[in-house]
Amino acid sequence: MLPEYRMAANATMAMSSFDRIAGPVTTARKFQPFNNFRIQTLGGNIIQGQMNKIRVSELLMNYQIPTICSEDPAAQQIAGVSPNGAGVGNGQLTFRISTFVYGAGGTTLTITSALKVIKVPTGFYNGEELAVAVNAPIAAYLVTAGAPGAIDVQWDEASNAISFANNQIWSGVDGAVNVLGEIQASSTAKLGTFLSSNFSQPDLCWTLGFQDLFALYPPLPAPFPFAGSTGNVHLVPKNYPNVPGTANNPLPVFPPGYWVSAIHGSYYTGLYTDYIDICSPTLCQAQYVRDGNTNQYSIHRDIICRLYISNETSTTTVQGRPFQIHRQMKNTKIMKWNADRSIDAIDIQMFDMYGNNLPFAPPYLPDASNPNDLVGPQILQCGPGNMAITFLVDEHSE
Repeated sequence: MLPEYRMAANATMAMSSFDRIAGPVTTARKFQPFNNFRIQTLGGNIIQGQMNKIRVSELLMNYQIPTICSEDPAAQQIAGVSPNGAGVGNGQLTFRISTFVYGAGGTTLTITSALKVIKVPTGFYNGEELAVAVNAPIAAYLVTAGAPGAIDVQWDEASNAISFANNQIWSGVDGAVNVLGEIQASSTAKLGTFLSSNFSQPDLCWTLGFQDLFALYPPLPAPFPFAGSTGNVHLVPKNYPNVPGTANNPLPVFPPGYWVSAIHGSYYTGLYTDYIDICSPTLCQAQYVRDGNTNQYSIHRDIICRLYISNETSTTTVQGRPFQIHRQMKNTKIMKWNADRSIDAIDIQMFDMYGNNLPFAPPYLPDASNPNDLVGPQILQCGPGNMAITFLVDEHSE
């Protein structure tokens, strides 16, 4: 730090997203979403005078992004704005259930496969709640298939993770129902004019902690290993005989790593995004050195702050629930400014860890998809609370 006699004087430039909408409530206002707005003051500049540096000093934000953001463009339009972007969401995965039944003294094998599209409603979920939400449709199907409880989605409090497990022991008895399960990612992102699966886009599998599973064991090319399979890792009963069967009993054979009795996810946070990139093209316009990041989908060049969704003491926060974030910036971003210009406007854009516009709860939630005990045939949600940033503006110094 410079000695006190060498430090330039500064001024405070205080901003709040509350000010993005102003004027009498009796007149129509232009809607500015929480994740993308621009503020100007009436009758003058925000900061008037000569200055050459702008620094982010302090930040306050109410983190209110649901753990699961299920995109429904038709329901989420607000004045022509879809807050989560077209086709982006982490509320869905596909689970394939295959049943194996022996017959004729173990000489025949009937294989039946069915896809179950698991949709988790938008809402806040701790680990146990999300495990229950994913497990319910699987459990219901297994009852109709005659194998209740064969596959279970559980919350493991000791490791703070969600797991899928096959609870069966393989049986070669005629008529016995053996169940295999297969998880498929459902990630899609609107890239240009087409949809494609993308590791760097939201997906329920990533929220559950299974990103590395699909990276280490990608789907194998067809045909594998039986009709109806898509070549992902399979949950098989214990003691599954992973050897070729007879001509009348063609048991599928899985490569190493693609047949397991349980899949254990990574550490579960209950967060939709690990961090928020706060950008301001206006405040960064005078810089010669541009910002960058490692995102594989969208690179932002005007980042004034990367806000990590945690506290600075590494203590546990309430998992899967809204909370408030307050930061005193220790290693602040310093933005170059031209001394001959004042600051007449501040624009703020916020992006999630996937490079998309920061989502927020949809304005309307039907009661059938409401996991948080709110009552009503249709629930109007007024969006997230406000955020505030304190900037320090340094006077020009020779």
